[in-house]
Amino acid sequence: MSLLERPQYTTYCPYKGEANYYGIPALGEPGLNSVWNYETPFEAVGEIAGYLASHPDRVAIELAD
Repeated sequence: MSLLERPQYTTYCPYKGEANYYGIPALGEPGLNSVWNYETPFEAVGEIAGYLASHPDRVAIELAD
């Protein structure tokens, strides 16, 4: 999370609610609004709260030891 920057960009999904976006400044242009989450999703999909999603063609996640 320390590598993410949160702009004031949001979108709305009729199934999940309001999505909050994050950018990854270190990636430059491809990192803009490339990660998002639903902080307070609708009750029917409440299990997605607290998770992050990303564009698979713009972000690769690697686990380090």
